[in-house]
Amino acid sequence: MTGILVRSRLELSCGDEMTIRAKGAVRVGISYAPAFGVTRPTAQAGFVNWGIVAALGAAGATVGAGTASLLRRADAPVPAAVVVLGTGAAWAGLATVAPAWTAFVLAALAVPLIAADLRHRRLPDVLTLPAYPLFVGVAPDPAKALAAAAVFGGAHLAVHLLAPHAMGAGDVKLAGALGAALGSAGWLALPVAVVLAALITAVLAATRRWPDGVPHGPGLLAAAITLVLIRPG
Repeated sequence: MTGILVRSRLELSCGDEMTIRAKGAVRVGISYAPAFGVTRPTAQAGFVNWGIVAALGAAGATVGAGTASLLRRADAPVPAAVVVLGTGAAWAGLATVAPAWTAFVLAALAVPLIAADLRHRRLPDVLTLPAYPLFVGVAPDPAKALAAAAVFGGAHLAVHLLAPHAMGAGDVKLAGALGAALGSAGWLALPVAVVLAALITAVLAATRRWPDGVPHGPGLLAAAITLVLIRPG
């Protein structure tokens, strides 16, 4: 793609990304994902396009309103303000570090699902099942995403079948979807996610008594988004 530098004049050069810099202004970065014909923001060399950050924050808030509405219809209502503000803040924050679109989809699901699991001990199908095509659709390698979903989801299904009280069916459905997301971070991310999610769940277990069992969804989601951002390989 073509790089553009704006100071007192325009200069054109060849590069992998299109950048625009105005004298005394912040740097704007946009990279192109040819597989899907979409663009995503990039933060390069410490410069951030705050206009894109604000736009994505607003978009995230809109998405949060939608997911909160879906949970309400699924009889798992959560405070709408928490989901709206949380998703908006998450998307705005992600825009400053320029991750892949997988991270934005993860954040859109993580905020409402964590709230639902903590409040109701439920991970409603209305959000977990659509996550499968979403994660595969934004994956750089859809075949790898599907394979990772099968491995990660299959491992959690085995635990559920052996000890159904230790892991619910909702956790298994969520794990399969998150496996597709983790596939973009590399195969190493799968076992690391298992360990990290277990640690987070152990911390939750230590914070209070859970009469209906300790929710594992928050640990799975937090581990997944962390690993998608750091990409361990």
